[in-house]
Amino acid sequence: MEQKKRNRTSNESFKKYHDRAYKRYTIMLRYDTDSDLIDLIDKYMVNGYDSPTKAIKAIMRGE
Repeated sequence: MEQKKRNRTSNESFKKYHDRAYKRYTIMLRYDTDSDLIDLIDKYMVNGYDSPTKAIKAIMRGE
């Protein structure tokens, strides 16, 4: 029996696309000095944003 060819994107192709299409930032927040930012991000996530990235974008855009 002949196998069907899978139509999948390789991890390498996926990484190339993301490297080309997105700029990545990594942020580390300290509990003692950045607690106001942590609380604000958590508040946005409780109110409907499903990821920290979306919450931070909303905060920066003033939504």
